[in-house]
This record gives sequence, structure tokens and C-alpha cells, in this order.
Amino acid sequence: MSPDSRAHSRPVGAHGLPVGAHGLQPVRGETTPLAAIFYRHWLELRRPVVVLLVAAALMSLLFPWAVHGVSSYLAETGNLAREVRNVGPAVERMPRSLVVAWAVHVQFLVLVTVLVPLFVAGTGLSHPSPSGPLSPRHPSLLFTLSLPLSRATLVATRFAAALVVAMTLVILLLLMHVLGMLVVGPPVTLLAAQVATMVPSALRGLIAIALALASLGLVTVILREFWAGMVTALGTLAALHWWWTSITHFIAGATVGQIAAALAGTVAIVAASIALARAKEY
Repeated sequence: MSPDSRAHSRPVGAHGLPVGAHGLQPVRGETTPLAAIFYRHWLELRRPVVVLLVAAALMSLLFPWAVHGVSSYLAETGNLAREVRNVGPAVERMPRSLVVAWAVHVQFLVLVTVLVPLFVAGTGLSHPSPSGPLSPRHPSLLFTLSLPLSRATLVATRFAAALVVAMTLVILLLLMHVLGMLVVGPPVTLLAAQVATMVPSALRGLIAIALALASLGLVTVILREFWAGMVTALGTLAALHWWWTSITHFIAGATVGQIAAALAGTVAIVAASIALARAKEY
């Protein structure tokens, strides 16, 4: 049998990856299990990513218009708009020449912080339905089951994949807002100062997103898919209605202690998700 015919006769699993006696096996020059699991995460996340990219593009288009409107109100009345004052105490410490663009950027970051976990939170795990067979969120879970990887690796890589999506969106939003400010046309020195105020807020926004992703991931491990979805939806509504101000204040001016607590909480929650995933049967 020729090498070509042997290659064609090799059994394959989902998406054309080679299958051995113990599931998907890495073959020299072909996909490794770790690369395969990230590919599985991409299969699950690609549609939500497209939706989030469209949302980020709309926010970027609205940014110059919002900055222009709030700046015009400040120039005409000498007062800050309510949307700017709602950002929190950090507004009072910010020079008037910088506060408008920064405050609008913070408000869009809060919206991203609420939307990203809603679309990309998860662990990649699914519970058996009452009748017995698996009912995965995404068909790629069947591909996951044949990988020689631990549940700890699955949970950790799924969180990492969601965090990469969040980081990409936050950076993209920051870059597009900088381009939007170029449209508004501030002097170069003022633009540099505005960007310097926006970057720390973007980092705090990313920390808030990481905490939300970890929390909803833990919910996914504890609850069955239907109830996890309900908790995610209710949590999103609560964030929009009750927690918007708290999230805004965190992104606008969180203290070092608050940032450290959020990071420690994220690590602890991810660790708890891994421990529970190891203990439970799926």
C-alpha cells in the first residue's frame, strides 16, 4: 500500500482529525491535542465573536458622535452632561479637557463588560440530559470527548480562549476610539493625554470581564445547561439595571485593593471550577 493510500485509509474523527485506538492522536506534522482543543473552542466561539465584533464596530462609530455631543454641551453650558457625571468620583479629579472622551470611553467599556460574558462565558463541559445522552451546547463537544485531555485542561483553556476574545475586543475598542478622536480633531498633545487616561480604564475593564467570565463559568459547572443559561440571562439583566453604576465606578477608578481583590477572586473561581469539574461526572 502506498503512503498516499495509507494516509487516506487512516480513520478520522470530527473535522478530519486522525483517530487512534484511544481517541484523537497527535501525528507528526498534524494537530496536537492542545491545538485541537483550542480549535474546538474556536468552533464554539466563532459566531459569538462575530456578533461582538459587529457590536464593537457600532460602538466605534457612535463614539465620535457621542464625544462631539457631550463636548458641545460642555462648551455651551459650562456643565458636564449627566452621562459624564455618572461615571463617578474620578470625574472630579480629571481635567475638563480630558474628561469627556474618557468618560464616553468608560461607558462603552461598561457595555462591553456586560456583553462579552453573556456571549463567550463557559467551560466547554455539558451535563447529561435526564434521558441519558449528552446534549452539548455546541456539536464540537462530541469532538472534545475524544481528546486525551483532562477536564482541568478543558476548563482552563476555555477560560483562556474567552479571555483572549475579551482582550481582543477591548484593544480593538480602544484603537477605534483613538481613531474616532482623530476624527473629532484634538491637538496631538491633547490626544496623547486622552489616550493615557483611556488605557488604564481599558485594563480595569478587562479585569472586570475576567471576573465575570470566571463567575459564569463556575455557574456552568455547578448547574445544568438550562439553569446556567437562566442565571446568565438574569445576571446580565441585573448588571444592566442594578450593577451598572458599580461596574462603571470600578472601570473608571478602582483602587489597587479592589483590583487585587478582583484578580484574586478570578483565580480562586477558576480554580474552584477546575476542582468541581474533576469531581463531577458528565
